[in-house]
Amino acid sequence: MINGHQCTITWWVDDIKISYRSRKVIDEIVKTLEKIFGKLRSQRGPKITYLGIDIYFSVKGKIVTSMVQYLRETVNEFKGKC
Repeated sequence: MINGHQCTITWWVDDIKISYRSRKVIDEIVKTLEKIFGKLRSQRGPKITYLGIDIYFSVKGKIVTSMVQYLRETVNEFKGKC
């Protein structure tokens, strides 16, 4: 909890997703992590990709997820190899 609101940080191997209502707080968390791990690559906006999952924050209070692009890339990678 930060300032009475939930901050969610998910971490899988070397992929991190931070969700919070204030961009300023997220920026501070990223700066702290960069002091420890070095420069991080980040995505911001209404659509991000995390672990092959496209996550859309286009409607307030809702999210839409899709793995269609990831599955297309996977199928194309293995075409003719099986």
